[in-house]
Amino acid sequence: MGYSVTWLYPPRLILIQYLDRVVSTDIHGQTDLLGEFLKDGAAPVHLIVDLSDVKEIGLGLGDLKSVAVKTYDQVGWMAVVAPNPVFRFFASIGIQMSRGKYRIFANHDEAIKFLVEQDPTLETVLSGK
Repeated sequence: MGYSVTWLYPPRLILIQYLDRVVSTDIHGQTDLLGEFLKDGAAPVHLIVDLSDVKEIGLGLGDLKSVAVKTYDQVGWMAVVAPNPVFRFFASIGIQMSRGKYRIFANHDEAIKFLVEQDPTLETVLSGK
């Protein structure tokens, strides 16, 4: 399995990490697992999608439409962490096809700062109060 889904700050912020080589079954599996996590979430649930440990995208441009996944009503913003410009490009196209709200960042700190700017109620969750 080339991905993991975990709560970063329950019940409002989920971390999705892709590892090594990303293929279509990883994307579909991650989406199904995300649906299970969202059952325990408090909307809006924001996502950090981390591509930092990806070494290869096992998809072509023609495959992107087939992996465009459904969006969940509970999901707010997706902050994509992708240091590699090619992976940023693929993530951007894939998310646009899914019609999700997203931004792409070089690191986690920038991603979290953006999410808090978009949803100030996350401040409470992040501080543990």
